Amino acid sequence: MGALRPLHGRHLRLSGIRARPAAGPYRDAGAHGAAGPAARSHVDPRPSAGAGTGAGRGQKHARPLRTRAAGFLRAGQGGVSGAGQGGAGTLPGHRCRAGSRSCAGADPRGTAAVAGGHVSRIAETLPWLEDHWQALRRARSEGRLPHALLFEGPAGMGKRALARHLVQSLLCQSPTGSSDACGHCAACRHVEAGTHPDALELVPEEGKALIRVDQVREFCAGLGLSSETPDGIRTALVHPAEAMNVAAANSLLKTLEEPAPGRIIILVTERAGALLPTIRSRCQRLRFAPPAAESILDWLVDRSGQPAEKVLPVLRLAGGAPLAALRALDDEALAERDGVFERWVDLARGRENPMALAADWMQADPVQRLGWMNGWLEDLVRLALAPGSEVKNVDRQPILEKMARHFPPDALLELRDRVLEAMRLSSTGVNLQLLLENLLIDWSRMRGGS
Repeated sequence: MGALRPLHGRHLRLSGIRARPAAGPYRDAGAHGAAGPAARSHVDPRPSAGAGTGAGRGQKHARPLRTRAAGFLRAGQGGVSGAGQGGAGTLPGHRCRAGSRSCAGADPRGTAAVAGGHVSRIAETLPWLEDHWQALRRARSEGRLPHALLFEGPAGMGKRALARHLVQSLLCQSPTGSSDACGHCAACRHVEAGTHPDALELVPEEGKALIRVDQVREFCAGLGLSSETPDGIRTALVHPAEAMNVAAANSLLKTLEEPAPGRIIILVTERAGALLPTIRSRCQRLRFAPPAAESILDWLVDRSGQPAEKVLPVLRLAGGAPLAALRALDDEALAERDGVFERWVDLARGRENPMALAADWMQADPVQRLGWMNGWLEDLVRLALAPGSEVKNVDRQPILEKMARHFPPDALLELRDRVLEAMRLSSTGVNLQLLLENLLIDWSRMRGGS
């Protein structure tokens, strides 16, 4: 089914300047109802749904849906605090492609294990999300897990990983005392393999940027089928939720408003503002804010094998998002960024062909490169307006300071706004190569000396 895939990442002003079927029914599963966390909601509390069995319990469907999991919380008030302090900046690039089980790009140290795959213990693998997990666990144990959750925050925070952790714990036959999934039972193995019939995922079709309305209709029909778990739990993960167009989002509303008992839907987004207000209002919203740098420095040093003095600038460049920083700390990723920067500077000096550079960017990861360009332009604006200011690209500050003296701030700001718009449009099916060519041609015409 094209609509369902196995479960397996704004416009900001400058700151600081002013399935296959499972082996069989899970009849031996332990009782664990669809409860939820004492998380902060932005909607009126609703009564929680009991973990009932879906209609047609004994009904067999010819082909169970191949998808993975998510979790349902009934919208209610309570408290899920942010994972940390700071803004929601991101390091563009290395974004997970729709329907894939792990992030695209190099993953030499197994970052996929925490970037959307199985997480055995949140406290060990994603320590900055421990507060979120404990709130979800408490809500579930108290029977207050909402039927719809919205995980929102910048890329690289572990939103999908936490969603899948919740899904696996809901479907696990032998959960631990802390409500973590055991990782060994038949249900856990099927969730890991993407073949659990009660773990659904809705993503854009391969090669497409948007989730279409017919996909949502098919998805909702599958979500309404009977569950194979004793508790009648059936989970669904929708990501990226902002990929739904208006018709698709409206089609999902009915299911969000009146889900079948035991259904749990998790929407994951990096741009909550791009969702329909009616979608947002029907979900309990959990915000994933970047943690304080000192709280995850040791974790990043240990995972990346890089010294702290190298980790901190990259973490800052990543907007404080730990997983984005971890991916960027890979030696090959760092070398790739350095090469792109050098050619971008040469373009401003008239030593590169903008059309050839745009073609090269299209052959790699154009959105990642647009993100890098956005960061460089942001630093140039900051340095042009206030020489000596603190910048994100600390490793490039000397050359950026020289370049900033030769570029008018207004022109830099206008170009940066266009870069942000190109990043926003990249998921809409626009001719991205044409946008890149226009941006790079205009950048080359600025010809700032350095």
